[in-house]
Amino acid sequence: MIRPGALLIIAVLSLAACTGRRAAEPRIVRLTQPGGAPTSAWVVGRGPDTLVALAGGPGLPGEYLALALAPLGGRHTVVVWEAPGSGLRAPEPAGPGVLVMDSLANDLARFLTLLHLDRAPLVAHDFG
Repeated sequence: MIRPGALLIIAVLSLAACTGRRAAEPRIVRLTQPGGAPTSAWVVGRGPDTLVALAGGPGLPGEYLALALAPLGGRHTVVVWEAPGSGLRAPEPAGPGVLVMDSLANDLARFLTLLHLDRAPLVAHDFG
């Protein structure tokens, strides 16, 4: 069963393809979390609402998802978070506890705090 949110994304991507309009190119942003841990995200669009996306992985950069969601950039600022062990963060050691869901959820919560977001719609793909 396809969820309504998935249908919305498919519809937006289809509409963007039909209009022939070129979406904005994603840009990489490097940030430092409280405590000094580095993090990175792909950002596309400058809309008033923030949409946070979690890319597949581990090891996979988030650029592919930022490109796919770029048509939403007119209404949203799309932020594709690169979790530990993914994308630019792939060289990080993947020791015990790094790729555990509780750990990743805590890292995501710290990332949202860094963006000053109490709440945000999430789009997840694959491991995200």
